[in-house]
Order: sequence, then C-alpha cells, then structure tokens
Amino acid sequence: MSSTPTPVKQHSSYQDQIQNLLDNGLQIADTLKAQELLKKVNYYRLSGYMRFFKDRTTGKFDSKATLENVFRLYEFDRRLRQLVMGQLEIIEVMFRSRISFRIADFHGPLAYKDPQYFKDPQQHATFLVDLDKEISRSSKVTFVAHHIQNYGGNLPIWVAIEVMSFGTLSKLYGNISTTDQKGIAKEFGTSHEHVESWLRHFCLIRNICAHYSRVYGRMFSFAPKIYKRDKGHFFVIHPAQQRTFYGTLYAMRKLLSSEEQWTSFLIELDALLEEYKDVVTLTELGLDKNWLSKMR
Repeated sequence: MSSTPTPVKQHSSYQDQIQNLLDNGLQIADTLKAQELLKKVNYYRLSGYMRFFKDRTTGKFDSKATLENVFRLYEFDRRLRQLVMGQLEIIEVMFRSRISFRIADFHGPLAYKDPQYFKDPQQHATFLVDLDKEISRSSKVTFVAHHIQNYGGNLPIWVAIEVMSFGTLSKLYGNISTTDQKGIAKEFGTSHEHVESWLRHFCLIRNICAHYSRVYGRMFSFAPKIYKRDKGHFFVIHPAQQRTFYGTLYAMRKLLSSEEQWTSFLIELDALLEEYKDVVTLTELGLDKNWLSKMR
C-alpha cells in the first residue's frame, strides 16, 4: 500500500524568500541587495550553505549568519572547485597518455576492442557500448570525423581515448589486465590498487565540480586509498577523514609529480583559505591548522 506523496512546495517570490529567511533568523541588512544575490544563485542552492551557519543542536542560525556570509561561503566553494578542476585536468590528461601508450605499445592500436586484454568480458562489452555513444556524440569533431571518413570508424586507442569521459577512462583502467595496470602504476611509483582507487575518486570529484555541486563540508561516497605508512599523515577529526577533501588532496599529491605545479597549487589554495577564513571552517574540509606542511 503506497502512501500519499507530500505535495510539491509552491513557488515563492524573491520577497517571500527573503522574508522566510528573516523569519528563520538569518540577518539581511539590505533586502534589495539580497534580491540581487538570489537572482545570481537560487535560494535552494544557497540553502546548502546555510546549514554551516546553524547550531547543530538547536538548528537556529548563529551570530555569523548573514546572507552576505552565506554567499561568501558559496563563492569560496565555487573558487575551490575551479582550483581543483585545474589539477584534475592535469591528472586526467596524463592518464589518457599513459593508458593509451601502454595499450598501443604492448597490444596494438585497436586492442581496446579485444576482450582478451581485459579481466571481465561483460564489463568490456559495456565499455564498448559506452565508448560508441561517446564517439557518436563527438562525430563532428575534426579528428574523429577524419577517422570515421578515412578509416571506417576505426579509431586507434590514442584517438579513442580522447573522446572518453573521465568515468569511461576510469572503468577502462579498472578492467585492463592486472599486468597492464601494474605497468602503468609503476610509472607513478605506486600500486595498481591505489591508482584504480584514486582514479575512481577523481572521477567522482570531477563530476561534482563539473555540475557545480558543493565540495565544502561534503563526505564523498568513495574514499581514495592511502598507504599504511601514511596513516599517521591523517589526523583524527572524524573516522571517515579519507572521504573529505583532505583525502582528495592526499591522492592528488601522490600523482602530481611536478613539484612546481604542486607548490603553485598549494599557494593558491592557502591564499583562498586565508581570504575566506571568516566563513570557512577547516574541519569541514578535513583539514587542521597544519594541513599545509603535511601536504608539501
């Protein structure tokens, strides 16, 4: 027996939204400015950041709970996503290169179509279906159109890998032979289990960032693996610290081999945290006051 669904809430005007926030204790100094903010970022999206200004016991807004501060926290999170996406691009492009070179060099340009080089034939079949869809969506892109027109649609791995989503790329690595996985992981000085875990985590983070979802204060559904020797690298904020942004930083540090790039990223991240320190709580990102020295 199904229950009667709760009726969908009715649309509220900007004035009603502002009044509702005021009634709930959020401080709004300028209602006209508040309306402009709500035109930039809708009420529902901002509400995801309002909870960080509420007392977790009473559910009431605290003394720092102003609409301006909520918007500042939103802006911090937006800029954090942009910063992270820049590093994920470097990692993603690097893996496209390493994986495609390994497959082509050891097995041939079209080996990605052959199930003998993969662990699970069913997963491989699903991979090919997904890849065909991605190729079809990219059929008007010059380099794809060239191969469709001149090579009967046979894209060598170094071409096919450039149209794969990060998710498809992650699944490709997860299903190639263990020997190939180890060969690629060895180039990064780590194990294939760690690489597979990190890629899966980065795929999740990338999707969150690409869809403008919240990173701040989030417990990610999949945690990257950490080395046993690095257990002490983590500090006790809560049992699932690996699932916070700190876990993301840890995995990124292990893959970004350029010290210059990593140092530049840390400087930018530290500056961003400093700029918004009035609204950002480090523990919501899994960080403590010594996070920077631990990540160098």
